[in-house]
Amino acid sequence: MPLGLSRTLAARSLPVLVALVAVVGASAPTAYYVVRVDELRERGAGVARELAATLGHEAARRPILWRYDSPKVVEHLRRYRPEPAAAAVRVYDDRRVPVADSGRAPPAHVWERAALGDAGEVWVAVGLASARRAALGLALPFFALGLLLAGVLWLLPRRALGAAEQRIRDLIDDLRASQRELEALNADLEGQVADRVADLEDRDRRLRELSARAVALQEAERRSIGRELHDGVGQVLTGIRLQLQLLAAREAAAERPLALVDQVIDEVRGAVEVLGPSVLDEVGLGDALARLCDDLGETSGLDVRLEAPAELDLAPALETATYRVAQEALHNAQRHADAERIELRLALGERLRLEVRDDGVGFDPAAVEEGGHGLRGMRERAELLGGSLEIASAPGEGTAILLELPIEETP
Repeated sequence: MPLGLSRTLAARSLPVLVALVAVVGASAPTAYYVVRVDELRERGAGVARELAATLGHEAARRPILWRYDSPKVVEHLRRYRPEPAAAAVRVYDDRRVPVADSGRAPPAHVWERAALGDAGEVWVAVGLASARRAALGLALPFFALGLLLAGVLWLLPRRALGAAEQRIRDLIDDLRASQRELEALNADLEGQVADRVADLEDRDRRLRELSARAVALQEAERRSIGRELHDGVGQVLTGIRLQLQLLAAREAAAERPLALVDQVIDEVRGAVEVLGPSVLDEVGLGDALARLCDDLGETSGLDVRLEAPAELDLAPALETATYRVAQEALHNAQRHADAERIELRLALGERLRLEVRDDGVGFDPAAVEEGGHGLRGMRERAELLGGSLEIASAPGEGTAILLELPIEETP
């Protein structure tokens, strides 16, 4: 790719080179011409002074007749003491009347003057033609010298600039090659990063599936154990209690075993509730949430409202997680929020969305969640099922808890 540096240099240097040729070609002839003209003028002035001295002496000795003899004196001086610089001589008296004239002055000349005292003055024309010819003779070689210097100054930078331009082109080619290699490496790196991200996403998806499956299996196991305790041990204990009631009606000694059986039945019920909310198996998630809200409203006097779909067909793990989060959120609002109104909204779409909002005093989620087991437990439940839990609150602005859980991926 041409860079055009040579053309730029030529355009910029041409006026300088022309000026160089002009200066070199004209400086020496001009200097010679000035010096030669000064020399000729000095010689002409010498001739004028010599004539002025001779004619001045005659004018002093013969005040009238010197005018008539002055042409002879001028001719005598020019004949026997010729001076090439003195091209013409003119003598004037005190009234500016010409008394002697050797002839016409050449085209190129200057005049030099010398006074005859009070009698008049002498003028000598100095010819400059020889000086001009000599100067013109010097101009040709010096102009040739200027052209030679200009040619050298024209060629040397162009050669150096051509080498530099070639070097720049080589560097540009190397840079483009490096850029292509870098783009190839970048594309390869992007491919590796994309593969790595896809691998991490696949691992994350499998981890979420495994976690959700583990939660589902755990929930199923807990419910199975709860049902076994409820249906097996619970029924046996209930039968024993009925037998002890009949025995206690006849003998007072049976009252103590009856109390112990009641205590065991209560503990079994508590264990069943911990293993899995039995109310979910009995009435389902929607009615279980309704009972939860009604019980809280009756016991605390709060205005608790529920919005939920009429029919909910969800996996047991989703039901349990949703119920536990709602239970913990309502419990926290009752104990800590000092609220008057609590709203609970459940919606189903691509994801399950549960929102619990109160008009209480609010709090700083970052400060409370560090040491709050309830909030941390709700978040862990959501993350184990591949969901999320967001808490929006500030002092004096109430609290909103939003739970989102995936529906399709949950086993």
